[in-house]
Amino acid sequence: MAYILYSFLNRDGQRARRVGQYESLDDLDRELTQHDEQLVDFHMLSDAAGKTLEFFRGKPSPLEIAEFCTTLSFYVSGGVDLHGALADAAESTTSSSMRTAILDIRRNLRGGYSLSESMRMTGRFPDVAINMARIGEESGNLERMLRDAAQHIERVEDIKGAAKRALIYPIFTLVVVCAAGAFWMTVVVPKIVELFEAMQVELEPATLLLIAMSDFFAEYWAVMLGSIVALPLLWLMARRNKRFRVASDHGLWRIPIVGRIVRGGQMAFYYQYLALMYGAGVVITSALDTLQKTVSNKYFATRVHGVLDDLRSGVNLGDAFKECEVFPVLDQRMVSIGEQTGNLDDQLQKLAEMHYQRVQNLVEVLPKFLEPAMLVILGGAFGFFIIALMGPLYSMVSQLGGAG
Repeated sequence: MAYILYSFLNRDGQRARRVGQYESLDDLDRELTQHDEQLVDFHMLSDAAGKTLEFFRGKPSPLEIAEFCTTLSFYVSGGVDLHGALADAAESTTSSSMRTAILDIRRNLRGGYSLSESMRMTGRFPDVAINMARIGEESGNLERMLRDAAQHIERVEDIKGAAKRALIYPIFTLVVVCAAGAFWMTVVVPKIVELFEAMQVELEPATLLLIAMSDFFAEYWAVMLGSIVALPLLWLMARRNKRFRVASDHGLWRIPIVGRIVRGGQMAFYYQYLALMYGAGVVITSALDTLQKTVSNKYFATRVHGVLDDLRSGVNLGDAFKECEVFPVLDQRMVSIGEQTGNLDDQLQKLAEMHYQRVQNLVEVLPKFLEPAMLVILGGAFGFFIIALMGPLYSMVSQLGGAG
């Protein structure tokens, strides 16, 4: 899909401007024609330019979107019309990006677009919120669909937040250790070496290694610091390449412990989204078609891509899961039972809860696995410094004692 910045005349003859993502210019023209609007001019934007424009326009956080969906569901259940509900929501929010998005939705609604179309046109809402709003409009159950979308977004953010919290302590400890090590290498060790040289102390192999490391740090500290800053940027740039992203996501999928968290989080998202779509009456093939575009781990997305093709060729969902060789046997069995008994959405929801709980448990256990590793690293570094410095210091003290 391409970013298009365009101007148009609305049905009242007023000129306005929008930016959005479209498959082609024909799709844009078809959308405007459907709502009695006329295209004036347009500019095709590159992906980088489109994302940059979105960045400066600001984008609500997932939790702000979840809160918006929850609030809107309350208004809908209370019988308030969408225009009034959106006006109140825009006035009450403290987020400028969220307020801008809500005002854009109101503007699109006045132009004759539906709520889901209006949300999509802002470019600020995730697919799950847009799709659930569309299903709610079609089924007449907008209140429930918005509430379910909010719960789904909150669940996904819970998983992400728990994983981030589990990594804060190890990362902080590692940063402190690296900073302390750099200080010793560039400031403390050279002073001690000068003392050893002045006293003509015989140096041990460990001490010579420490001196070589110190000299390396002193000479290349700027390069090392630049590398530390550049590596994350290079990583983000490389992740834009499809092949590299699939390969890197495959690596994350296979890493011990962390890989289990990645797998559990992806499957919890997959099952819950599919349960929501299927439970709302969406045809399973349509739900899978939408879902495989929203999966964040691209390795997982490539593996489940064949599920949709298998279903269209007449294979049931349980067997299709088995064919892609990425789902556990228990999951395959529960999905097959759900198909046979007619309660597939319940089985999918149970699987989502099971994987979510496993992720929560792993996140709680992760620091306990990392702490011993950090202690080993700290102990090894401390022991190396002691061995490298205490030997020469002992020799120097012995020389001073002998001289006395």
